[in-house]
Amino acid sequence: MNLRCKAMRVGSSMRIIALIEINSKRGLPLMMPKANHRVLKCRDKLKGYQDAPVAVMVIVCLLTVVILPLPSHGSGYTAELTPTTQFSSVTQLPTRLTIFNMHDDVARAVYSCCRPDQKEKIQQALKASMDFLTLYPNSDFAPYMLMYQARLYRLLKDFRHEVEVLKQVVERFPHSDVADDALWMLAQRYRQDWTVARALRERVLTKLVNNYVGSMYADDALYELVRVYTKERVERAALMALDSLLRKYPYSSFCDDAIWEVASKYRKLGNYPAAIRLYERLIRLFPFSQHADDSAFAIGQCYRHMQWRGHALRAFRAVITNFPGSPRARDALREINNLTRRSVHANLRGVLPSDTADDVFNQARHYELMGQYNAAIRMYRYFLANYRGNDRWAQALFNIGKCYQRMDILLDKISKAAGPEDIYRLLPDWRDAVGN
Repeated sequence: MNLRCKAMRVGSSMRIIALIEINSKRGLPLMMPKANHRVLKCRDKLKGYQDAPVAVMVIVCLLTVVILPLPSHGSGYTAELTPTTQFSSVTQLPTRLTIFNMHDDVARAVYSCCRPDQKEKIQQALKASMDFLTLYPNSDFAPYMLMYQARLYRLLKDFRHEVEVLKQVVERFPHSDVADDALWMLAQRYRQDWTVARALRERVLTKLVNNYVGSMYADDALYELVRVYTKERVERAALMALDSLLRKYPYSSFCDDAIWEVASKYRKLGNYPAAIRLYERLIRLFPFSQHADDSAFAIGQCYRHMQWRGHALRAFRAVITNFPGSPRARDALREINNLTRRSVHANLRGVLPSDTADDVFNQARHYELMGQYNAAIRMYRYFLANYRGNDRWAQALFNIGKCYQRMDILLDKISKAAGPEDIYRLLPDWRDAVGN
């Protein structure tokens, strides 16, 4: 780099000296008056360089250009400082910075299109993304450009071109960060299009599950496979997909839904023993699921259809005992009355815990909104202890965490108070939060 700067100074000074000599021969003034002193000083300083051969100076300049690191085309990575860099690299512009800027411009144009009636903007954004892919087909940003095009085609409701673009992402960039997104979008598009064969959608979902294990859509894809196989009555494939979902993603939010789907299909088809096994598995693995009380009630119904009266009575009594806050408790009581056929039945008009569950939850919610977090936590805990099986059970558990978080924020404000005035200002809120 020092050589290059030196050569540039030498070249500039030589041009100035030549200009002075030409003007002096023509009888013209050498330079502007203010610049005469600097020019003459520079000329005296560079007398030693005038005697050097011109060829040596040219070689120094060329070597400086060759050794200088230059960006490589398309890939986004810069060339290393090696003497073997070819002269063709000089013309391989723009650099990664300009590629990123162009990508940023296209992204802004794409995200400014949010309505189907913006057809002119959509066409401009499409053209910009196509121009980017023409210039840099193998760039790091190329798969993102294709995903932008898919988004724009979806706005235009051009589903055929959207599918083609998503296929390009999967085929050309299988290791990209957005390849799993493209596969999932393809599966959703195939589900909405009734003309697409079921086998094609299954292949897309299977590819997503097998090739992208760490994808955020892997458990969604397995759940979709369970639903597809269950709907098509492919029993073995549905059970394999279900076992794979429970084994690979045991904490997925779709596990209990998948078991419920398969068990309900078995019950609908009349395979009551298989349905009972799956319902019991759901209750054992996910006792606090929203399907747990429904599964317990469905077990009793399966036994009733199998004419196993004793097992059915025990199953319905278990619903009332284990899920008192569930609306299914009253249905289970009605089934018990029908099975016993006694003259004196349980009063169906009596008050059950499920009838007062909403009142308790709303009271706890009122305390939370008023800032009385300690009272709200006590009420939520009472709800959790006495109304298991209610649909708001998980929400109550979540709200307890929110109350503790807000109390912690309030305590942090008090600890960071600048003086007694701030503490006295926050004291009423703290008294409301913790109570007496």
